[in-house]
Order: sequence, then structure tokens, then C-alpha cells
Amino acid sequence: MPWSGITHQHLLTLMIRLPTDFEPYGERNRDDQFGPDCSCGCKWFAPLEGELSTNWGVCTNPKSPRVGLLTFEHQGCWQFEDDPELEARIEEYRANNPPRLTREELLRRWQEKRGTPGS
Repeated sequence: MPWSGITHQHLLTLMIRLPTDFEPYGERNRDDQFGPDCSCGCKWFAPLEGELSTNWGVCTNPKSPRVGLLTFEHQGCWQFEDDPELEARIEEYRANNPPRLTREELLRRWQEKRGTPGS
């Protein structure tokens, strides 16, 4: 997979910030207007692929002001909905799918297949 240059810092510069987001991304204060954010397992948060999936995704909740937007997991919104089946679905996915190979393992296998010594 070619390097895309997409980093956490790059996405922070691209994301749209709304007043309904938690500070420092919006105007919502966590102390006065507490509520869960996407990182708490919102069923509408669709994570990105790869390394950025632990922090970044797209909101798919039609009731949310963030719907369709690139979203950092701690931006949050009032339309959070818990996914009570999240853990079960994660376990089912892990049971039915082999673990993904790391970049280093993929490169090692590719080099072995080509007969290229490792660096």
C-alpha cells in the first residue's frame, strides 16, 4: 500500500468544526454539557480504515449535525446512541476474520516472495 501522507494532524486541519462539538473543536463544554462522544461506542460512528480507525470516522446518524462529516472521535454530538451489540459484533468479527498483518509483516512476506533480502 503506497504511503498516502494522511496523518492525524492532516485530518485535524480538514475536519469541519461545529458549535455543537465538544471544546476545543466546538463550543460545547464537557463540564457543563457532559455527554458521551463517538469514542464511547456510538452505533453511528463508521471508523476509517487502517491506523486512523482508532480515532477517525464518519458520522452516519441522520439526526446528527455531523452526518456525513469526517469526525474525530472526541468531537461528540447530542445524538449519540449506544450500540449494545458492539462488543458481540467485534468478537464475532475477530472470530471469523484472521488478524490483519502489520506493515512490517506484509513487507517481509513481499520481499521473501520476490527474493529480496530484508533491509
